[in-house]
Amino acid sequence: MSIIAADCLNFVTDEHTTTLGDYSGWADLNRDRPPLSGLILNRHSWVFDEPGVPGFDNYGPDSCEYFEFQARTKMNQYDVDGAYVDIGKGLHYIEDLGCPFHTSVLNGQAHHLAYEEWVSSYWSELESALWVDRYYRIEDPSDASEYLAWYSHQKLARICDIMNTPNWESTPALTQEMVTITRDLLRETAMMNMGMIDYVTRYNSPNTIGENRVAISDYTTSYAYIDNIACSENMYLCTYITHTYIGDLEIWLGWKDESSPTYTETKIWDHQGDGTDNLALCINAVGFQNIHDWRLRVTDSYGGDQGYIEEFYDLVG
Repeated sequence: MSIIAADCLNFVTDEHTTTLGDYSGWADLNRDRPPLSGLILNRHSWVFDEPGVPGFDNYGPDSCEYFEFQARTKMNQYDVDGAYVDIGKGLHYIEDLGCPFHTSVLNGQAHHLAYEEWVSSYWSELESALWVDRYYRIEDPSDASEYLAWYSHQKLARICDIMNTPNWESTPALTQEMVTITRDLLRETAMMNMGMIDYVTRYNSPNTIGENRVAISDYTTSYAYIDNIACSENMYLCTYITHTYIGDLEIWLGWKDESSPTYTETKIWDHQGDGTDNLALCINAVGFQNIHDWRLRVTDSYGGDQGYIEEFYDLVG
């Protein structure tokens, strides 16, 4: 699932996509190495409607957050390879919390293994649900993980009802309902997986974070910067601009070596679009492994229409 999430995001390199897959099973293979102090075993649950077992349950979201924080720390230290290792470890908890049986201590646990075996047997009908074109923008990994657990828990009772029905797998209506429920769970899990990768790998320009945005005024040049960030052989530099006549605009993407005082630039927009409102651009930057500083330069060449640089960010693959 983590490999498909990386493929859907496009900017993740083949090497780092493989890393995500290699480490997505780490938590199961290292039960004796829980990431959080006080844990007895490496556990992957968030239990609703029951108290859980102290030292065992309700640590899935915090464990996911631990690895996301570790990954971001490594990213900020320019250790992109190490960051993707920790992202892979953290995604395991997302994938488990997307399974309703990880949200209960007792309810339906007799079906836990049987459900996972059924999912495996029906994978050819289920897998396409993972190929999504949107994902969650995550601000707090633990809160996001808890939300996914809550979402999947809503499906638990119905899954158990179906599996308690004799010969349910030979009943087309029940089988199709199970497919529909499971595809919904997989889709939510996929969007959360992609969001977690985005959380670690995104660098936003301070000029456009939160309530900040850069004004674009008539006959002036506006700037947004991203400095001192990690880099990879594959990155996406993206911007979103609100403007009532994008044909007024010239836009350059610039980069510089840390030792250089000046930016090298390439023009990425040259008055196209005429009177169309607003502009979203993503530029694939390949071969910039040693570039940590970027600049967006926007010139409004005419009068009468104005706007803002709403976002300028980098995704590190």
